[in-house]
Amino acid sequence: MSNNTRRQERGFTLLELIVVIALLGLVSSLATDFMVSETNQQRYETTQQRMEKIRYAIIGDVSRTLNGQPIFSGFIADTKTVPAYLIQLTQQEYCSDGSNSTSSDCTTAGNTWETQAASWKGPYLSDSDLLDGWGNALSYLNASGGSVSAGDNIVIASLGLDQTSGTTSSEPADVIYEEDQDLAIPASHYEGAEITLNLTNNTGELDGKFCLSSTALSSDVDLNSAPTSITPSLGGKVVLTVQKKIGAAATDCSSTELTGFTYTANAVYVHSLLDSGIPEISITIDP
Repeated sequence: MSNNTRRQERGFTLLELIVVIALLGLVSSLATDFMVSETNQQRYETTQQRMEKIRYAIIGDVSRTLNGQPIFSGFIADTKTVPAYLIQLTQQEYCSDGSNSTSSDCTTAGNTWETQAASWKGPYLSDSDLLDGWGNALSYLNASGGSVSAGDNIVIASLGLDQTSGTTSSEPADVIYEEDQDLAIPASHYEGAEITLNLTNNTGELDGKFCLSSTALSSDVDLNSAPTSITPSLGGKVVLTVQKKIGAAATDCSSTELTGFTYTANAVYVHSLLDSGIPEISITIDP
């Protein structure tokens, strides 16, 4: 005799369905929040990386030194000027208002179409490097909020996720991404620090027979009374020229008798000494 038993089957109750749906919604919400947070974290880090790239493009890595002085490279070292606009890092020709416009649009708006100096070696960056992680243009101003010029402390900044100064979100997880980010380039990082020059006369003649001139000096001076310190020009470059006097040793350096041959003794960058191959006058640097 066989005994058939019927399996008793039943569906979910309404309460169970509500609980399941609520749990699925919670998991989905947590996953979405996690993905949004991860995305914003990546954009935050991208913003920081791009600001660092801009600083490097302008002045190089100032943490690298030689003879105790930073090694300059990039836009300022090449052109001996400070970029007034970030667009100068990406384009050889640009509009005088700093916008990314065409030549015709620029002139139609009443601005001028500019060309970089012949020593410009860019592009130093791509156009995308001038945007923060959220795709908005990074600002480039001096410390007072005005246009950048030589001698200014430069500030590169992003307004963050909300593109509003300060924070506006009430969500704690979003606050860090709402915060403004900035990176400063002090003028002291690109103007060049004061250096001391030690000059050695190897000619066998009196020091008074020679005059030292430089773009960093207000006037020529006798080699034996050469300055103990020089502040390099923009980008850290100092060009030194030593001239031999024709007349008596006491002849002033401004005399018209200074018509003799010229020793271009050295081209001194703050970070290094480039030997010209002329041994008569040697120069060393004390940082």
